[in-house]
Amino acid sequence: MEAIQAKNYYESLDKVKNIWHANKRSNFYYKEYIRYDAILKKIPKTTQKVLDLGCGDGILSCRIAEKGHQVTSFDLSLNRLKRFKEQAEKLNIQQIEGDIANVDLPTESFDLIV
Repeated sequence: MEAIQAKNYYESLDKVKNIWHANKRSNFYYKEYIRYDAILKKIPKTTQKVLDLGCGDGILSCRIAEKGHQVTSFDLSLNRLKRFKEQAEKLNIQQIEGDIANVDLPTESFDLIV
């Protein structure tokens, strides 16, 4: 999938999947939170800087930041980054719009990438 097609696809998800407003009893919500909990359990407490590559709606980024880690959220969809902009600001999460095929971040600037 080319970058423009991928961007259009992920921007379209903004209208279809919204974890921030999902029914908490839905299968979608349940599966997402089970996945997030599994990831959170694997993050060592000593980890400081985390890159959430392909962060989507940012729920995982926020949950990681709430655990005290410094988080950078990276996603192709500006609309999805905007969805959690307010929470990101409260939790000091840096947001970057970009294509994961062309990540231009300093080498070894993160302790963990999810």
